[in-house]
Amino acid sequence: MVSLSCLLWWTGLAFASAQVKHIADAQAFSHVQDDRSIFVELHASTWKTRGRIFWDVEGSLRTKLRDVGFSVVRHDTDPHTLTLTVDYQELKGEPFGVNRFGTVIDGKFFLSHQAEGPLLEISIQERAPPSVSGTPPYLDVLHNFLTNPYYHYLGEILWGEIQGFQDIRGILLDLLQAEVSRKDREEELDFIMSRAQHSQHSMPSDKNVYAPLAIRRMIDEFVKVHDTRLIGILKDLLQHPDVYVQVRSIEAFGDFGVSDALPFLIDLSHQFQRVEVRAAAHRTIKLLTTSSH
Repeated sequence: MVSLSCLLWWTGLAFASAQVKHIADAQAFSHVQDDRSIFVELHASTWKTRGRIFWDVEGSLRTKLRDVGFSVVRHDTDPHTLTLTVDYQELKGEPFGVNRFGTVIDGKFFLSHQAEGPLLEISIQERAPPSVSGTPPYLDVLHNFLTNPYYHYLGEILWGEIQGFQDIRGILLDLLQAEVSRKDREEELDFIMSRAQHSQHSMPSDKNVYAPLAIRRMIDEFVKVHDTRLIGILKDLLQHPDVYVQVRSIEAFGDFGVSDALPFLIDLSHQFQRVEVRAAAHRTIKLLTTSSH
């Protein structure tokens, strides 16, 4: 049961791709900064008649937590101070043929502490337009879920929260800056893909494969809520090796209406090596000059 004092600080931040609710107050979070041991309690279900979920939800979660420094225990009876309770549901979606239906993925991630009680809840729901041709809707919605920045960076978000940063977009901004500093991303991904090609049982991790799209969706988040803190690192994002991350960062100058960036964009439109970035610069210049009149 949540105490009244906790409810007074309870906040719900509605984003395009997630809902984040701080249940505990800042003082409670300050008491858990040194805690690392965590147990994942997963409740998973699917509407599909065979009851089979086609990806390793628990394995993905455990990897995300371990990668950022949590010590993940296997059993509830093992010593731990934190518990991540996950309610993962694959719900029946819209029909797209005779007896064929899409899927809605709904994920709720509830972080609690042994002594401090409930701390945080993150809710994510993804769906995909049903289609009789092209990629199967289930694969589309799963792709959307895995590239949702609040799931893709779930481990980093939870780590940042228990370290006392109750500012979700502030955590995301730090993650963007960290991504920019990873100069070896292309070489790392090439190495992973090469290993996967040599083993039928190997596949690149979703962390590496989906990172560029997760970053682009993260930029979308800042644009949609008009969080101008992103503007300060848009130029730095041009250092990211993925061309579409570069393009999205250029477009964001126009989304935010940063007319001061026009000289920089004009230089890019003439000098940048990648044609996609030059084209994005031209489009953004046109948008900014048109909106200024």
